Amino acid sequence: MRTSFNIRDSISRKLTAVNMLVSGAAVLLACAAFFTYDLSNARRELVDDLSIQAQIIGYNSISPLVFNDPQSAEKTLAALQASPHIVYAGIYNAKGQFFAGYWRNAKNPKARLPLPSSDSLPNQWIKERQFVQVQPIIFDGKPVGAVYIRSDLQGLIDRMKSYLIILAVILVISLCAALLVSQMSQRVISQPIGRLAETARLISRDRNYSLRAPPQGNRDEIAVLIGAFNEMLAEIQKRDTTLAESERQFRTLADSVPQLAWMAEPDGAITWYNRRWYDYTGTTPEQMQGWGWQSVQDPKVLPDVLVKWRNAIDTAQPVEMVFPLRAKDGSFRDFLTIVVPVRDAFGKVVRWFGTNTDITEQLRSEEALRRTEKLAATGRLAASIAHEINNPLEAVTNL
Repeated sequence: MRTSFNIRDSISRKLTAVNMLVSGAAVLLACAAFFTYDLSNARRELVDDLSIQAQIIGYNSISPLVFNDPQSAEKTLAALQASPHIVYAGIYNAKGQFFAGYWRNAKNPKARLPLPSSDSLPNQWIKERQFVQVQPIIFDGKPVGAVYIRSDLQGLIDRMKSYLIILAVILVISLCAALLVSQMSQRVISQPIGRLAETARLISRDRNYSLRAPPQGNRDEIAVLIGAFNEMLAEIQKRDTTLAESERQFRTLADSVPQLAWMAEPDGAITWYNRRWYDYTGTTPEQMQGWGWQSVQDPKVLPDVLVKWRNAIDTAQPVEMVFPLRAKDGSFRDFLTIVVPVRDAFGKVVRWFGTNTDITEQLRSEEALRRTEKLAATGRLAASIAHEINNPLEAVTNL
């Protein structure tokens, strides 16, 4: 049963991994899309907000610029204290010279920051992890100055951190849900497949085709697979029973005939001999298992025998051949060997039945008969020749 649990655990782990991978990937893709969209919106909001503030400051700075009143301009810029992310804001005159400024941290209130050329206004860019907005100040259709605002990106960073925390929470929840779904799927998928695999393992180990996989209550693909598997087992059991009966009948018959008889696996390895074989060869079952029969063959003809036998195995066709086998006293006698395949319903060879019939005396009789016929033919030829020789002599005598 240990193997059964391992099989189910393996399927369960794979299902869990797939579910969690798919869920995680889906959540990550969705969050990445929303994150990108939200980041784009946040950046656009930052740009719009700074642009509006720059326009308001620029509108309120027209009078200070026209009447050269930097104190009023600084008061206007002081309103930016309500924006915690504004690092610096400055007002420049039409010549690009510093007019008034605001620093979030007044460490260097006299600092003069460079202003881009008026040709590039308005403009926005990111520099040193800060966002810069430059907005021209227009009065009567003419530029009278410019507003320079620099904001940090902490707002965007905080927003990104919050979004990542939300993403992590959603991802954990999704993975937990996927794990729960995987646990539920074990009862529906992995457990039936595990029982099916365990049944197949037991059948392969014990060759017991009477076993059946537990059926499913529902009618899904797994139930169809189990049903087909059980039907296949029933058919195999039927054929196995038929084959076993054929083997029993062959053994019973083989033990009652004078021939040597044996059975072999589809690959040609012989697994059973009748008692007559062992009586003749003087061998033991241990010596004859597999391809041990080669030890009682005549070494002179063994290569030809192996070629014919392997050709029969490869072509799955019956074979008939004559070769000598060594008896237990060391002498050789000639045997007619006939091997036939036993096939299943699909035509596949599942066994080989073979017999060896001693034809030594028959071959000797045939050889003696051939010799007698040859001597008789020689005698008849000699008589004919003598007759031909004698006929002319008789003719001369009569004259």
